[in-house]
Amino acid sequence: MAATSGESLPGWCVRLVSELDESGARAAKLSKRLSPDQINWKPSAHEWSIGQCLDRFLRSNEQVRALAHRAASYDVNRIRFKNPYLPLIRFTVGTGLLIMPAHERRHLLQAERIKTSAGFPNR
Repeated sequence: MAATSGESLPGWCVRLVSELDESGARAAKLSKRLSPDQINWKPSAHEWSIGQCLDRFLRSNEQVRALAHRAASYDVNRIRFKNPYLPLIRFTVGTGLLIMPAHERRHLLQAERIKTSAGFPNR
């Protein structure tokens, strides 16, 4: 059973959505006043641009937010799933929901590093 719009969200969900909002504001601040050349510039051919990092971040942010709202009426610390990269390890959904925003922040850090890279265009 999924949470309806009339139900209040559990504390873990409110905290998670707040964290997602903070990361979203950080992404908006990072991209503010960047030219198209700056957004699309790559430190090397095999590295991502700021635009690619932010695109991945935004898509992930939307997916985590939707998943959190869908999971709001469940006991996320009792439901387990296999780690998609290490199938021998099982996590609770609650743990997975904590890991995902941390991974998102990695994309923001990556974008911030690009902005300080040697050769980054000055507009």
